[in-house]
Amino acid sequence: MSLENIQDLVQNNRNLLPDDVDFARYFQQSKHSTIIVQGSHFIEETKQRIANSHARIGATLPFQKTHDDLLFNSGVSVWAGINGHGKSTMLFQICIGLQKQGHTVCIASVEMEGPEILKTMTNQAAGCKASPDFAETYANWAGERLQIYNASGETSQEDMLGAIIWAADNRNVTHFVVDNLMMLTDGDIGERAMNSQKYFVSRCKDIARDKKIHIHIVHHMRKIEDERKVPSKMDVMGGISISNLVDYLFIVWKNKDRARHMAVPERFRTSNPELEQMPGAYLICDKNRSTGVERTYGLWFDTDSQQFLDGIKKRPTPMIENTPENL
Repeated sequence: MSLENIQDLVQNNRNLLPDDVDFARYFQQSKHSTIIVQGSHFIEETKQRIANSHARIGATLPFQKTHDDLLFNSGVSVWAGINGHGKSTMLFQICIGLQKQGHTVCIASVEMEGPEILKTMTNQAAGCKASPDFAETYANWAGERLQIYNASGETSQEDMLGAIIWAADNRNVTHFVVDNLMMLTDGDIGERAMNSQKYFVSRCKDIARDKKIHIHIVHHMRKIEDERKVPSKMDVMGGISISNLVDYLFIVWKNKDRARHMAVPERFRTSNPELEQMPGAYLICDKNRSTGVERTYGLWFDTDSQQFLDGIKKRPTPMIENTPENL
């Protein structure tokens, strides 16, 4: 199987959201459940929450060091970063981890086509630079737990919001990735752009609450003169207005100096122990409404598998079961 035929593979596995649904109209027709009810309406759910108050309930990331701090239930997360620092790639790996926990994920990228998404996830699932045939192994393993909104190019906010609702209603999607916010808003700077971004994130909050899903939104940083400087939430487009709305705010940052250094073959590389021991990337949690823990996690990136690893001595391994020995 060639990678050019991965689109057909996705289609055959019912992994594409259909293109004959008017998602914008579906969004307009959907009614949110924001109504006034008597307090006793919530008594059974409240009793369950009290009974489970000491239990750790929620999905985790595929990085062991984050498990005590980060738990994902219904809500909205923003994943921000400088272009080329790996935020989309990290989210693809996270999606495989969510699938392993039984979740159905939908990825909606307005920049990457379905075959390119599946190619990246195939490598991550294999833990190496996988063969074309392994794409089928991964797709069959994921089955309906992987959905792709194949809408590269111009997409309206109403289209995307309707797609999220439709995917939750019709495909049992519990985690939806929107990649990225800048492609769905009016411009990238100024008051109009900020209001457009706030509107979209606010509607995502409504949908996440009503449909009991988690929505992951990829977002950009303001223009940064020196990408070697680790950014903060103040560098995120929309700044405080965005971070105030969401449940999680993450920043993904790659150590480009280390990446360039390590890209030089070892026999030609000048030794730099300090740089070589540094993490290759950082996952920065700058807002955490779930547990309140805000922390920076060092990660290391493996180019062949496109996996982020949570230790300098860790090596990429297959993320799915029943992996053939010859990938």
